[in-house]
Amino acid sequence: MQEADTDNFENWEKLVRACEALEGGLNRNSSPHALATLRDAYDRFLFKFPLLFGYWKKYADLEFNISGPESAEIVWPLPRIPPAAFLVANGCLPGI
Repeated sequence: MQEADTDNFENWEKLVRACEALEGGLNRNSSPHALATLRDAYDRFLFKFPLLFGYWKKYADLEFNISGPESAEIVWPLPRIPPAAFLVANGCLPGI
């Protein structure tokens, strides 16, 4: 789906939602294939759109529910996003 227009945010959002709905909603009992599909979709989506704080939180929450706090900490964006960019994206600093 996202291959047709890799910059189309709506297509990426649809992909992520579709992956979240696999197997009726993912949890710690989901198949390894479904979990890998979800993680791949989120990783690629957030690589493309790294400043979407709400999606980083959603991904971390999913990981927490699936695999526990250590897994959630691994996906948290703060170490990967420069602090100024994070603050600008959240309206705390004027745009640079």
